[in-house]
Amino acid sequence: MYATQRPLLLGCTTASMVLSLAHGADHYAVTDLGTLGDATAASSINAHGVAAGYAVDLLYRYHGFTSDNGVFSTITTMGPNSQAQAIAITDTDQTIVASYMLGNLSSNAWIYENGMPMMIAEFMPQSVNTSLQIVGSKFVTAPGGYQNEQACLWEMGSLIMLDQLNGGSHSIAKSLNNSGWAVGSATRPAAIVPTATLWVGTTPTDLGTLGGAWSQAHDINNANEVVGISQISNGDTHAFRYTLDGSGGVITRKDLGVLAQQYSSALAINDAGIVVGTSDNRAFVWEDGTMSDLNTLIDAGSPWILNTAKAINESGQIVGVGSLAGDPFRAFLLTPTDVCPPDLTHDGILNLQDVFAYLKLFNSSDPTAEMTNDNTLNLQDLFAYLDLFNAGCPTKPTEKN
Repeated sequence: MYATQRPLLLGCTTASMVLSLAHGADHYAVTDLGTLGDATAASSINAHGVAAGYAVDLLYRYHGFTSDNGVFSTITTMGPNSQAQAIAITDTDQTIVASYMLGNLSSNAWIYENGMPMMIAEFMPQSVNTSLQIVGSKFVTAPGGYQNEQACLWEMGSLIMLDQLNGGSHSIAKSLNNSGWAVGSATRPAAIVPTATLWVGTTPTDLGTLGGAWSQAHDINNANEVVGISQISNGDTHAFRYTLDGSGGVITRKDLGVLAQQYSSALAINDAGIVVGTSDNRAFVWEDGTMSDLNTLIDAGSPWILNTAKAINESGQIVGVGSLAGDPFRAFLLTPTDVCPPDLTHDGILNLQDVFAYLKLFNSSDPTAEMTNDNTLNLQDLFAYLDLFNAGCPTKPTEKN
């Protein structure tokens, strides 16, 4: 899950509006997030469209990066032989970074804020929520000297180990929501394949499969919807979306299908229930029962081939990995071009007519004027709309007069 700490989104929407207006994007604009000369991959995007991931330089060293409105910033690795990857970014632009030495199982988690690094603990971070809780995994020494990976949670300066599933030997937490529920995968005793797992507190629950032998959970949203990958009864592997009740029990298990052949994996879900991932080496978006190849939702003449969609924010922006003009492993940003909530007159231009339209809604106490998602209509909602109006919409002409 990717943190949502502030009400405003990049250039055109708020969290409260996106649930009703960010559905069903028919077209996306593609942005190259930058490079250090070799591979790049984006792993996270925050509410303001700031992406984070890793970039490989020409000496094959891994660096974390952020990309903000075309500005590519490298996160300096720690130590002359260390590697780094930016794993997640909060809506207050705190970047969660993993650093490690090649050939070494252990990793260190860092928080970068305003260019200043702070190492927090020895573990591999995977995701962060609004409370700056971070989940991941840590290698621990088991009886007999074996190194086992175990899911963990960092909060308020402490690293908490999450229980293994039924006394199993391996687990990893991949994501958590703002309630602190974590999901990932774990192995049962004597099993060699994982099963999708939920942790409420430190207690694990087996979420089950789509009928095959194994499954893995990759993300959970604030509606307690979980996405991931599972083997199905015929041995193929399909993306899934599970819906959980208030206690963490599985209500429904949904097979999201595939684009063409026999493979798909769901990697992220936003609070509107829009799922992204990869199927048969093509990036997909899934919504309301339909899986769409993202390559069909960009310009037909684009030099991009979109392979994997890794993350989606609440305004529907997507980041991932693709190929640009034959150059593989390039990080991309997709921005919906058909959604702009400040344009209340729906004429494709932001001007004073849109402000007058909002004031009319506000003065009539129309619930659609509520912008801050606190169920109260007051001046804060007016200020929030004006902030959106001043930010503009990146894909539409803006006429401020």
